[in-house]
Amino acid sequence: MNDTSPPRYPYQGDLGDQAYYTTEQAAQFLRDRGFPISTRYFGVLTAPSVGSGPKPDRRFGRRNLYLGSTLIAWAQGRCQKDGA
Repeated sequence: MNDTSPPRYPYQGDLGDQAYYTTEQAAQFLRDRGFPISTRYFGVLTAPSVGSGPKPDRRFGRRNLYLGSTLIAWAQGRCQKDGA
């Protein structure tokens, strides 16, 4: 049996908002969509002691995994109107 469908866990590239992303990939996913966030700052926000980042959708071993749609919703929720 040869399954040629793309993996749900992306090792390279962008598989869209229904794929799972690691913390490092999540920061890049957001930057690719125009949200100015560094990998380091995203890691700080998602640390349990800070807890300001998006909640992980899954875990794979010790790694948090985030759906692209969750990341976009979280980033849009952090945006403020100019002068707010």
